[in-house]
Amino acid sequence: MGENKEFSDWVKRAKVATTEKGVTIVEIAEELGTATNYLYGIMSGRVFSQPMIQRVSDYLGIEGVAKRDKKELSVWCKNAKIAMLSQGISTNQLADSTGMRREYVSSILNGRVVSQPAIQKISDFLNIACNAL
Repeated sequence: MGENKEFSDWVKRAKVATTEKGVTIVEIAEELGTATNYLYGIMSGRVFSQPMIQRVSDYLGIEGVAKRDKKELSVWCKNAKIAMLSQGISTNQLADSTGMRREYVSSILNGRVVSQPAIQKISDFLNIACNAL
């Protein structure tokens, strides 16, 4: 997976600003009214959301990041979506069946988050190979 340099630079600036401001990610999440795990994903560079990056940037007083280039879905993401369509399974149903939140499953299916345990769980449920990342 190619990483966007502007996004990587933003992650570094955000971590420095968090330390300089003396706040934790938990405190930022509470202040912004968002889930802590989601903000951890943003602040670690695993999840990209321009609106949330802008909100965090405003809170920390740093420059935001330009929109990340669209990347092509991995073979696994495509296979998972095809399997869902052919089996008539919605994202909500997949989330319920695997015990994960719908937003998290959507992020995985769209390649925004890579979590091998979650990918394995989804692959097992859909009966597809999980080695095609």
